Amino acid sequence: MQHKSFNSGLLLQGLVASFLIVLAAPDFALAQEDLGSTVSMISTNQLGGIPNLISTICYIAGIVMMVGGALKLRQHSENPSQTPLSHGLSRLIVGGSIAALPPLTAWVNKTTMINGGTLGIKSFN
Repeated sequence: MQHKSFNSGLLLQGLVASFLIVLAAPDFALAQEDLGSTVSMISTNQLGGIPNLISTICYIAGIVMMVGGALKLRQHSENPSQTPLSHGLSRLIVGGSIAALPPLTAWVNKTTMINGGTLGIKSFN
């Protein structure tokens, strides 16, 4: 019968990760009065930068895809039989679409007045 040995390295990694989380977000380490105050604290203090983070990721991913598309187009111009034109064009289109997501979602958000509390169409007045 084989006995599983205790992996102290894994325990140490878990403790270090927990310590780093507590250092990065000390508000989570403090005891809250109830669940409502905890959720309120998390939603107002901790999640405010998430939309900016998602926008940044979209912009970076879009730029990377467009640069990859430009490189594929250059490879096609150097050797058309090796690299099809569609590879470069598809990467350019996908990259442009990803990079356009943040302004598009902001436009839809403002047009439908989702953050205003009522769903409707803005007038042109």
